[in-house]
Amino acid sequence: MDYCLQTKRSRWRTIVRFFDTEDILGKLVLTSWEEVNPEVRNFIHHHLVKKQSKYCRGGFQYKDHSNLLSKKGDGVLETHNLLDEFGWSITGLEFNHSLLIWHIAADLLFHDDLRRYSAVVLCSHCQISKYLSDYMMYLLFVRPNMLPKGIGELRMKETRNEVIGLFKNKSLSSSELVNTLLNLDFRSEISSPQSPSESKSVIAEGWQLASMLRLLVENLLWDHSDKWEFIADMWMEIMAFAANKCEWREHKIQLKNGGELLTHVALLMAHFGLTEHIEITTDEEDNSKLLRFDNTHLGWDWDQLSHLPYYLA
Repeated sequence: MDYCLQTKRSRWRTIVRFFDTEDILGKLVLTSWEEVNPEVRNFIHHHLVKKQSKYCRGGFQYKDHSNLLSKKGDGVLETHNLLDEFGWSITGLEFNHSLLIWHIAADLLFHDDLRRYSAVVLCSHCQISKYLSDYMMYLLFVRPNMLPKGIGELRMKETRNEVIGLFKNKSLSSSELVNTLLNLDFRSEISSPQSPSESKSVIAEGWQLASMLRLLVENLLWDHSDKWEFIADMWMEIMAFAANKCEWREHKIQLKNGGELLTHVALLMAHFGLTEHIEITTDEEDNSKLLRFDNTHLGWDWDQLSHLPYYLA
C-alpha cells in the first residue's frame, strides 16, 4: 500500500522511471532491514520440525515427501477443514497472484484489528503474520527471481494502478487508505460469474478474503489470537513452498549480498530433508536411507542432523 501511495505522490518519479524502468529505486526507498527476532526464528523452526515429523510418521515415503513440499497454504486449510471455503485463494492460482491476495487481506485485517482492538495486534502471531507477509511482498517486489516464475510484476503494476485509480483525487496516509478500502463494497465484482484470475481485481479478492477471515472468529468460535495463529501458519507454509522452489543459484547470489531469510529457511529445510533438491534413495544392501545432493551420496541419520555445511558441500 505504501508503494502505491508513493507512486501517486511523487512527481519526480516520472523522470526517474525513464531511466529506472523497473522502478528499483522506488522499491528500495520503501525497504527497511530488521533483525529476525527470536520469536520469528522459533516459529519458523517449530513449523519445519512439525513438517518433518509428518514425513517421519509416514515412513519416509516419497509420496509423503512430495505432498508436503507441494503445500502452499492448502495444507493449513486442510488441517482446519477450510479448504472448501478458502481454497479459491490458493489452489488453481499462480503463486504470485495468491501471494498478493493474502498480503492485501493480511494488511487490511491488521489495520482493522489495530483500529478495533489494539491489544490483539500485540499478540505474537499477529506480529509474525505481519512480518512474514511484508517479507514475502518484499521478495515479490525486489527479489522476484527467488519466487516461483509467473507474471508477478505485471500483476503488481495492475494492482498499483487500480489503487491509484480508486484514490486519484485524495491524499491519504497508509492507514487511511487501508481503512477506506475496508469500507468499500466489492461485492458486485466478487459475484461475477467469470473465474477470479481473469475477471476480478486483486484488490477485490483481497477484500473478499479479509472479510471471510474476519468471520472466522464468529463462525468457528475462535478468538482473535486463534485467527492470527491460523494466518501465521498460512504465511509460513507459503514461505516454505517458496523456499523449496527457489533454485540454489539464486540463494547463492543472495548470499554474496548478505543473504536472505528465505535462504536460511531453505537451508534449514534441506537440513531436515524437506527439499526437492535432495533425492532420497534406498541402499539395496542394508535398506538405509541415503541422501543424494549434487551427485554426492551421504548417509541420512534423522537423529543426528548436525552437519548442515557437510550435507550442502
